[in-house]
Amino acid sequence: LCTGLQTLDLSGNRIRAVHITGSFPALTELILSHNTISSFDAAPSFAVSFPMLTSLDLSDNPIAYVPALGACKSLEIVNMLHCGIT
Repeated sequence: LCTGLQTLDLSGNRIRAVHITGSFPALTELILSHNTISSFDAAPSFAVSFPMLTSLDLSDNPIAYVPALGACKSLEIVNMLHCGIT
């Protein structure tokens, strides 16, 4: 499913939670900005689902902490502007 998808833009969709249930082997950019995501669990399964992800945009969400993204070895950019992290 979606094996060739490289960019997924889900910005501005009132998404509250992210639950990954598939594999996106070619995805390099995931945009989740301008939603209502309050927590983002980047469990090891996240890295398995997105092995080529280089850019993750979580900006403008009410996320209060920085997710653990150490398992995402190809990740280069994480945008968390205007998330209210203290």
